[in-house]
Amino acid sequence: MANNVGISLDEAVRVLGVIREQKSTMKGKLSNISSSVSNLKSSWKSDAADNLQGIAANMQDRFNELEKDVDGFATLLEQIIQNWDKTETSTKTVMDKVMNAFK
Repeated sequence: MANNVGISLDEAVRVLGVIREQKSTMKGKLSNISSSVSNLKSSWKSDAADNLQGIAANMQDRFNELEKDVDGFATLLEQIIQNWDKTETSTKTVMDKVMNAFK
């Protein structure tokens, strides 16, 4: 069955892990950027500092949107993996019964 899809169950599980790991890494980096901008604002008063803070806020908003999309995709992939695993287990059980019937 995996040959028809072109991906193994193990590969799908690995990709799911990578997706979640990358999301976590991106979230950490964005948090560091936001903290740096906040620290900078306390010591740098100017239009440029305000502009930089606005850019950081826009990045946060965009990341929140992307995070929802990534979470949705990860959840969908997780459900596919669970259904795939259930189907494989069920198919194996049926095939074992069929094979045992011919013994």
